[in-house]
Amino acid sequence: MKRCAPAVAAFLLAFSIASRCAADPPAIRGLGVEERLDQDPVLGPSLERARLAADAVPVFVRLTLAPDQYAAGSDLSRLDARLERYSALHVPVVAVLADPPAEPSTVDAWRSTLRALVERCRGKVVAYQVGDRLEGQARPAVRDYAYLAK
Repeated sequence: MKRCAPAVAAFLLAFSIASRCAADPPAIRGLGVEERLDQDPVLGPSLERARLAADAVPVFVRLTLAPDQYAAGSDLSRLDARLERYSALHVPVVAVLADPPAEPSTVDAWRSTLRALVERCRGKVVAYQVGDRLEGQARPAVRDYAYLAK
């Protein structure tokens, strides 16, 4: 671990300088931290303990949500609290909507759920990723995934 610290510090410094010099930096840049909504946050407490601002070290959170955590009628208070925390810390959030429906008959209901979620999270989530599978489930066929994405 001690051997990695100088390399990580050099990378963060170089990335910070390069990103400030770029004409149009991408919206999502820096070191991504994987989190799941059903587990405790990692990045927020770490930044708070180190007394670092998110703009001091370019970071973002990739927050994975299981279907029952964003389904219509589910309790979204944990999601709201996590997004508020990262918004206050100025940490961009990429929401990963895991386990999309495998059956075409359930896609319309899923889409309306997504629309409601996107409206609720407007301004707090910079991007959405769809298609990750939890618990080792098979990924959807390319044709089905393209249908979900449209």
